[in-house]
Amino acid sequence: MLFCLTLSAQEMMYGYILPPEPDETLNNSTLLGIDVNGNGVRDDVERNVIETYKEPIKIEFMMGRAKVSQNILENPVGLAIENSNKMSKLTMCLMYLKKQNIRINNSVESINNITYTTKERVRAYLEYDQVLSGGVYGSGRSDWVATACEFDVEQMLKDRR
Repeated sequence: MLFCLTLSAQEMMYGYILPPEPDETLNNSTLLGIDVNGNGVRDDVERNVIETYKEPIKIEFMMGRAKVSQNILENPVGLAIENSNKMSKLTMCLMYLKKQNIRINNSVESINNITYTTKERVRAYLEYDQVLSGGVYGSGRSDWVATACEFDVEQMLKDRR
């Protein structure tokens, strides 16, 4: 079950409206946790991403990774290959960002550490991983391009300058 609550006081950070810090017990009482703003990312994860990555281009990339990780929790078996493909596309985006001298170190490990925080969530991830076990999945092109990113990376690069 996913909890959605109403936003009251709005806290801004790096140009983003942060959702309220969720009650840990309530947030961890269900597989999907609390997502007040309904953006597909658990509020504790969203807050962590914004507070940790600080730059909009890095935040957007990590929020994309967080959304796919949340999708894995929602349907670890039925959408395993689709979510794996989305993760591959995110890797292509990461490589494009790297070509632009933007480094986001340990992005997979960072999101995994803040997403799969209960036994139930770890179990869901392991189900996803087991579905993919033994499969062969292609990687991206060797000439990564901006279209691999799910956000307007070109505009964000211009804004960054």
